[in-house]
Formats: sequence, C-alpha cells, structure tokens
Amino acid sequence: MRVVALRLNHFRNLSGLDLSSLGRANVLVGKNAQGKTNILEAIFIAASGESFRMTQDRYLVQKGEVDAQVFMETVTDDEREKFVQLFWVVDGETVSKSVKLNALVVPRADLVKTIPVVIFSPEDIDLVRLSPSHRRKFLNLAIARHDAEYRQDLMEYTRIWRQRNQLLLLIKQGREAEEELDVWDNQLAEAGARIVRKRADFVSDIAREVGEHYKTFVPNGNGAELRLKYQPSIGLPNKNEYLEYLRRVRRLDIARVTTTHGIHRDDLMFILNDSDVRYTASRGEFRSAVLALKLAEGKYLHDKLGDRPVFLLDDAFSELDDDRKVALAEEIKRYQVFVTTNDANIATLFERPRTYEVIKGAVVGSVEETVKGD
Repeated sequence: MRVVALRLNHFRNLSGLDLSSLGRANVLVGKNAQGKTNILEAIFIAASGESFRMTQDRYLVQKGEVDAQVFMETVTDDEREKFVQLFWVVDGETVSKSVKLNALVVPRADLVKTIPVVIFSPEDIDLVRLSPSHRRKFLNLAIARHDAEYRQDLMEYTRIWRQRNQLLLLIKQGREAEEELDVWDNQLAEAGARIVRKRADFVSDIAREVGEHYKTFVPNGNGAELRLKYQPSIGLPNKNEYLEYLRRVRRLDIARVTTTHGIHRDDLMFILNDSDVRYTASRGEFRSAVLALKLAEGKYLHDKLGDRPVFLLDDAFSELDDDRKVALAEEIKRYQVFVTTNDANIATLFERPRTYEVIKGAVVGSVEETVKGD
C-alpha cells in the first residue's frame, strides 16, 4: 500500500493542502506546532476513520470554519486504486461526519480492514511504561485491524461487562437475585474466551519479530533480549472454563460491585534480559521497545492483509543516537513512510526522500527527490 496523493481542506490548522506524487520516504520538516503531526493525523484518519489522538470531531475542523475535508488516494501492492473521502460539517454544537470509499458511503470499519497503517507517536512510550489499559488498547487495535469477528466480540464483551456490573450493584443492594448473573456470565464467557485466544495467538505471532527488531537498535546486539509475555487475567480458558472461573469469583464480584477478572484485566509484559521493562529500562530503551513493537505490527499486518502498511513516524528519530537512527531507517525502507522532524538532516537517512517544509499550516516549499548522501 502507498499513498499517492493527499488533499486537506480546513483540517486542523491546514487551510488547503495538496500533496501529490508522494514518494516512498516523505519527510515533513518544521518547528513544533506548525502542522506536521496534523498531516499524519489526516492520513491515519483516512485509513481508520478515527484519530490516534484523544480528540472530538469538532476540533478537527479549523477554527472559524463550518466544514473540513480529507481526500486520500492510495494504491495497493497489486496496483488497485482506492479513494477515501471524509467530510465533517459543523452545525451549532454538533458535528456530522461521512466516510466514502471509492465514492460509496461506508462504515468506518471498512477503512480499517482495507487500508493498513502503523503509527508511532511520542505518546506511544506510555504503552510500555504506564498502565495495562494502554497495552490492551494496542492489542485491540492491532487485531481488530484485520479481524472483524474480534471487533464484534470486543463490542459485545464491553456491552455485557457493563450490564453485569450494573447487575452486581442491584444484587448487593438486595434488589435482584444472584441467579440473574447466569445469563450474563454465559455470554461474557463466550465472547471472552474467543478474545483471549486471539490475543494469545497475536502475541505469539509477533514475539520473535519484536525481539529481532529490538536487537537492531542495540549496538552489536549487546546481549539484549526483549521478550513479550501475554498475561491473561484468567489464563487461556475455553468457554466452559471461563464460565466456571466467573462462578468461582462471583461472591467477590458482588462484594466489590465489579467484574474482578476477565479480558478487561489482561496485560502485555515487556521483558528485557529477564527484567520488567517498566521498572528497569531507560527512556531510550522504552522508545526502542515501542519501535520494535510497531515494526513487528507492520510485518503482522502485511502477512494478514496481503498489503504492506504505510508507516507514520511522528518525531520517532528524536532521542535516538546516530546508530539507532540509521537502524530505524533501514528497518522501514521496505514500506512507504511519512516522518515528522525538526531536523532536516533526517532526510539523508533515506534513499531518494521527498522533503516538505511545513510552516504555520502550509507546505511552503519542497525538495525534490535526492539521492541518499548527496
């Protein structure tokens, strides 16, 4: 997959942007808060229907405007063209959004499964060092990108889990009988068992790749070994085993008025040389671990979807020494990549890069393809 053209109108601080004839390596250069990340965000939204930032749709429309548009033209590895259009229209306090794929109105999920993309942003370091919810979110997004049944199971599990928690409160208050949990537990176990198995399979699929990619960021390997370890809250049960576990902890759940165990409590551990990365790693090791994970995700999506993903690297090269910068550029050269940076020299890491200078929401100049090292 590659993006061949991108047009934005009143998106964030980008009044009118038209990028065509995009290359394999596209480097967006500029100072902070100029709009570089907004360009990556637009590509990500066109590939998934939603932002990688925590934001509401009304903030995507440029201040003072009543609508915004993103148009992206892509070509698959087997030369099939795809055209994506997203429209936002502001009406008072509400914002309506429409999504079109090849001129047909489609649900957001259709973008997720047809246009593969991998994003790295500075906030992704939180994935490794902060709470398990960040790592569960990564698992969910990565698997759901190619598995519609997983997306459905996840939505169903969340719905049932909330209903069950409400029922636990009523039971504790004496307003409902404990037996009312039977129906909800059965449904929760059915969806939960499928989810936990797919998470385990995913981690198994990418674990070796993560370790290999991490070694490329360590001088001479340095004996570094990064391992992933999936930690399901209740093991790897089938439906009946999952159901039995829920029944065993039922009284605890009632006492605490919450579902204490299940896939919503799972975690993904990063083990570096037998130590939990959260407690022993440096900031550079955090960044290297996340980059290794994202590269492995790219290979996984390529294998599952049959199309190479587009990589979006937001300030990924900062805080890396020269050797690690070279290693990262080498690792992603098989993909189309969009890079944001305030260092124009980053472009020299790539073969025939296209460099664009971004100032105050506009691309004010571009440098045509240059041979690496020139």
